[in-house]
Amino acid sequence: SVLIKYSDVSTMNEPQEEWGVELWDCEKEICTHCEEGSNFVAFTRDFIKERAKLEQSYAKDLLKLVEANRKDFKGLTQKIPKESSTAIAAWDTILEETSNVSKHHEAIAENLTKNVTEPMKILIKSKKAEHDAHTKRLSKLHKDSDKAESAYDSKRKAYEKAAKDHAEAVAKAESANRDPSVAPVKLKKLENEAVSLSAKEDTAKADYDLAQDSIEKFRTQYYTIDLRRVFNDMQKMEMERELAHAEQLIVYVKAFTSVHKVLGSCLDSTVEAAQSIKWATDSTRFVERTKTGNPPEMRINATVSAKKMLTAQQVNSKRVTKSKIFKTTSRKKDAIREDLGHLAPHQRERALREKLAELNTNRAKEAKAQAGLSSTIEAYTKNPAMGDKKSKEKLQKELEATNKQLAFIDEEILKVTLYLEAYQETKEQGNEEEDWDDDDGGADEEEEDAKTHGGEADAPTEMAAPQTTATTSAVKLPTPPSAVPSPPSPPKAVPSPPPPPPTAVPGRSTIALYAFEGSGDTEVSVSAQESVIVTEEDDQGSGWVRIVNSSGGEGYVPTSYIK
Repeated sequence: SVLIKYSDVSTMNEPQEEWGVELWDCEKEICTHCEEGSNFVAFTRDFIKERAKLEQSYAKDLLKLVEANRKDFKGLTQKIPKESSTAIAAWDTILEETSNVSKHHEAIAENLTKNVTEPMKILIKSKKAEHDAHTKRLSKLHKDSDKAESAYDSKRKAYEKAAKDHAEAVAKAESANRDPSVAPVKLKKLENEAVSLSAKEDTAKADYDLAQDSIEKFRTQYYTIDLRRVFNDMQKMEMERELAHAEQLIVYVKAFTSVHKVLGSCLDSTVEAAQSIKWATDSTRFVERTKTGNPPEMRINATVSAKKMLTAQQVNSKRVTKSKIFKTTSRKKDAIREDLGHLAPHQRERALREKLAELNTNRAKEAKAQAGLSSTIEAYTKNPAMGDKKSKEKLQKELEATNKQLAFIDEEILKVTLYLEAYQETKEQGNEEEDWDDDDGGADEEEEDAKTHGGEADAPTEMAAPQTTATTSAVKLPTPPSAVPSPPSPPKAVPSPPPPPPTAVPGRSTIALYAFEGSGDTEVSVSAQESVIVTEEDDQGSGWVRIVNSSGGEGYVPTSYIK
């Protein structure tokens, strides 16, 4: 939050203390500070680069774990169908959401690499080149300064030497003038030499005065203009570097915050799946799947040997095993019908209802995945920095596949609904026993069983398959009995079933976890931490709840946005 606040307020035009004025004599410290700033950007980039590698590795390992578990899970579900156990169905949802989590971590890794580490690499390179250019400017100024100072020192030393030579010559001439033993010729020579050196001193002093004026002008230009300009440019360079660095850190943070909302939805789904496990339901389904329906008296009064008695599993297997039931006619080889007409009446109704419940569960799951993908694509569209074009196209393909799966499930729901309605109409008219074993295959089956168990064909057995009288169905089902049917075309009078609406639970007071901007007539806007009232809960996993906000507006918001 500090980074975002810092980025939102531009500091480029705020009044600042100029380095060229306040730090005119701190060139070494300025250069060190700039180098340390560039090193800090590189330091944070290395961390984010390693973080991206960890996210990528974690995504691969997690997906690998899910796929390995799915392989074993597939073998388990062949023994225990998903629709017969809420625990197995819940685990299937948890595996699916875990797979989605791995994909989001992979998206984080791609986002960090493309939108953070690569731009930071370019930033480091550009600022290093800029720093090198400023260093060259300083080096040139130093050379010019050394040259000017050297010229000034040369003139100063020449003047000092000329003044010293002149003073010594004057002293010698005065000493000779006081000594009567010195010849007049020698005295004259000393006086002429003193005069000559006096002229040289005057010339050297004039040159020194000019050099002094020149060095003063140079120093003024050097310290108040040239050096100050370079230091101020370096200050601007550091400010731009730090602002750009802050922007990259914001992108780094947003790479997680944007995905974590979706991850939270995935975790919510796993919690809901775990909470959906019902022992009583699983126990009831196990009993219905396993029981034979035979009374205990059959075993108490049994007179046949144990070899002739069948277990419950053998009875159920006998009812559906293709090699035993369907071995006489071509019709029965294809008689495992899509409308489940090959099953006994009570088994058929239960199987149709279980199939319909499974389809509704799968539809709710696909609808939630559709909402999540649409939300992610919308977030990528509003904020292109969150994902590249390739990631967005990948999500779009997943959304298209989800839409196709939803359409297929809707067709299946309609089909099973029609099958169930047709069966119920038949049942209401008194034809509860359908023609599910209506040729002499049953006799063949009894003969085969008698041979298998070492008895006669007409020997009494306590676990004999139920015999039903073939009757003609009063209502024609939408599937021909001669072969496995194609999906029926929905009649014009029956529309495609809409998604089940969420259960109304008016009056639950809570708060919004995040701000949401509603669009269209059915959505409503809320602010973070705003008090709201939930009027319709998301019981079907649609991903949306209906609320009334603090302003009285009513509409839908994402489920994960509400506490």
